[in-house]
Amino acid sequence: MYKCLKCEAEFDDASAYCEDHKDSNRKLGCPNCKTFYRKSKRASDWSLSLSIIIFSISIMGFIRALINEELSSSVAFCFIFSSSGILHLKYIAPRHKQVKIEYVTKA
Repeated sequence: MYKCLKCEAEFDDASAYCEDHKDSNRKLGCPNCKTFYRKSKRASDWSLSLSIIIFSISIMGFIRALINEELSSSVAFCFIFSSSGILHLKYIAPRHKQVKIEYVTKA
């Protein structure tokens, strides 16, 4: 879902105004005021990768602690990393899924 920066109308890919599918500067327009936008390039996939890394470290730490029979430290280690992974997935990752748009300047 996008929000027009000029008239504040909300639209999605299906309802966007399009003049030319081949021209990336003319395929994402506000259906209300016909202002064109392009999607900002962003690195959003790092968020999921970070969550996978956090959970992997948690599991490896737990297995290592079980092998060394250090149960109290393994529980604390897993709790800290699992909690941070869950918080990351719940609160930080959704913010990176938002697609930002920028004005298309005419050359």
